[in-house]
Amino acid sequence: MKNEPEINSTDDSFNRNPLKFLDSIDDYKHIVLFYEEPESGRMIQFRFIKNGLLKGQHCIYTIHENMDIPLIENEMTNSGIDVEG
Repeated sequence: MKNEPEINSTDDSFNRNPLKFLDSIDDYKHIVLFYEEPESGRMIQFRFIKNGLLKGQHCIYTIHENMDIPLIENEMTNSGIDVEG
């Protein structure tokens, strides 16, 4: 069993920087994300997806049928995700 980093809820570096927290997560973890600002939420989602893909993991990203698919693909590409791959 891997030693996971201990996350202290009072550690401001994790509380104020969700991307730093995401980068510390070991393989095959799941998270639940609640957000108020869609742009920030997508940034965090795409970072989580990118980290997993770089580790050779698989991903399924679902969206509502009324969403603008090219816009989402463009945002993913801008986040460093190989959408075509």
